[in-house]
Amino acid sequence: MRASQQAAYVVDASVVLKYYVPEELSDRAARLLNSLASREVALWAPSVLWLEVASALCKKQRRGELGADRVRQVSREAIRLPIRLVDEVDLVVDALEIALSAYCSVYDAVYIARARRQNLPLLTADDRLVRTLAGTEYEGVAESLRNLES
Repeated sequence: MRASQQAAYVVDASVVLKYYVPEELSDRAARLLNSLASREVALWAPSVLWLEVASALCKKQRRGELGADRVRQVSREAIRLPIRLVDEVDLVVDALEIALSAYCSVYDAVYIARARRQNLPLLTADDRLVRTLAGTEYEGVAESLRNLES
């Protein structure tokens, strides 16, 4: 990518989790988030991002997938990522409408609303969300991390 061109995305918690928890698509999340340091990419998210990351980390700890110390470490590191957070209060009405019409969670819908508001793609590791949006007016807003160019 040329220095004058910067890619930009809205990202959800699934992308951040893939960066810290080795599993499918972790390599793509690492490439994306590592490119933040070189300013090749700008990432945006609703401010609820860190609560969702913390919640998912707690679930992984309860299922025995991560130790409590690792959960604490990831949480401390993740909140220092230079992802630009935007307050979602102004998106509540839009997110509710999206959730009602697309049959997704309000939490997913707030990321969709943010992406639409900023005219950016929502990058997610949640392929279920991408499939849920297929055939709705929100199809194409969310892109799978799996399809991110190498």
